[in-house]
Amino acid sequence: MFLQYLKRIRFVLLWSLLCAGIFFLIFVLEEINLKAAVYPTVLCLAFGLLFLLCGYLRYKKTGQKLEHLLQGEGPYEDSLPIAQDGIESGYQELIRKEEQQQRKEHARWEKSGQDMEDYYATWVHH
Repeated sequence: MFLQYLKRIRFVLLWSLLCAGIFFLIFVLEEINLKAAVYPTVLCLAFGLLFLLCGYLRYKKTGQKLEHLLQGEGPYEDSLPIAQDGIESGYQELIRKEEQQQRKEHARWEKSGQDMEDYYATWVHH
């Protein structure tokens, strides 16, 4: 699951590495003492790891909730985890619409079955 999370945030990681490379290149080209960059680099690394850990824990919790939902039977509409972005909320909206359509279809099927029972009951009693 951790590798899936890293894949999901790969562009943020790539951007961070690119920024670090740019800073390193400028320090080298300007002949700035690299020791001056050690403390800020350690701070950025520590906060980056903290944010990475928090994001992963949230990702893992959501994944576990979805796995639990997949083992059960629907409807899922009220049990879905909170959407983290617009794409997730779009998928959840699709699920809601599909479940509403399924409920309508089920109600229509039950009504047609009831109509058929009424017809046969009427026919038998005449």
